[in-house]
Amino acid sequence: MKDRWGYKYTEPIFNYLKPIAARCDVVFYSEVANEIGGSAQSSGGRELTAIQRECNDRGWPHLNALVVRKKDGLPGDGYKPDGKALSKDEFRLVKQEIYDSDWTDKHL
Repeated sequence: MKDRWGYKYTEPIFNYLKPIAARCDVVFYSEVANEIGGSAQSSGGRELTAIQRECNDRGWPHLNALVVRKKDGLPGDGYKPDGKALSKDEFRLVKQEIYDSDWTDKHL
C-alpha cells in the first residue's frame, strides 16, 4: 500500500530515524532495509527524498541525512542539499543540526 507521497515506507523510515537522531547516531542503508523493508541498494531512496522535502517545507533539519553509506559514512549520492555532495566537515555540521533538534513531537 502506498503512502500519501506515493511510496511505501516514508513514515516508517521517518519514525525509525527519530530515535537515531536522539542518540546522536547515524544508520546504514542496510540497517534501514533490515528494519523497515526493501533492499540495501534501494532502501527508501524515494522515501528519503520525500522526507527531505517535508523537512524543508517545515523548516526542519534534513533527518534523512542520517542514513549513510558504510564505505565513507556519508549520505548517498542523492543527498545534495545545495546541489552538490557534502564533505565530511559539512556533514558534521548537518548532523549536529539534526542532533540539536527535538524530534519528539515532529510527525509527517
